[in-house]
Amino acid sequence: MLSLTKKADYALVALTHLAGNHDEHTPPTSARHIADAYQLPLALLMNILKDLAAADIVASTRGARGGYHLQRQPDAITLLDVFTALEGPIHLVQCCDDADERNKSCRHHGSCPIENPMQRLDRRMRAFFHSVTLDDLVTDKPDPIPTTPLASNNGKTPTLNVLNREKQP
Repeated sequence: MLSLTKKADYALVALTHLAGNHDEHTPPTSARHIADAYQLPLALLMNILKDLAAADIVASTRGARGGYHLQRQPDAITLLDVFTALEGPIHLVQCCDDADERNKSCRHHGSCPIENPMQRLDRRMRAFFHSVTLDDLVTDKPDPIPTTPLASNNGKTPTLNVLNREKQP
């Protein structure tokens, strides 16, 4: 089933720590300090922070008092930004990646009964990850999206037919 990678999980822990200390007067936070505070493997955390720095999510300062700080405000860093920085473009299934030539080689491409619904679900998932910011994680705002299963008119849990109601862009 879908779950965050360790890299994504550790990145969010580190970023929420940095966001909690996000102030222009606060000195940079060392990777070791974050790793020790949350019992994260230092080598992996350093690689994660390097990826986040390459994506301009964090900035690093070298030296004895060096460390990391957020490059942008917490409300300008989305989950999609973080996941993409660590893993590259994210998609539910291969056919949702327009840039991936392999999706055209799928033996079911063009005739798959769930290709269009999965592409719509993929767009919704990406839009959701784009809508959630680091600030949302830090402030632990209530979720505006219902977290209980929606019931259809007949009382059953909806299936992929729910996705078919979404209009194509």
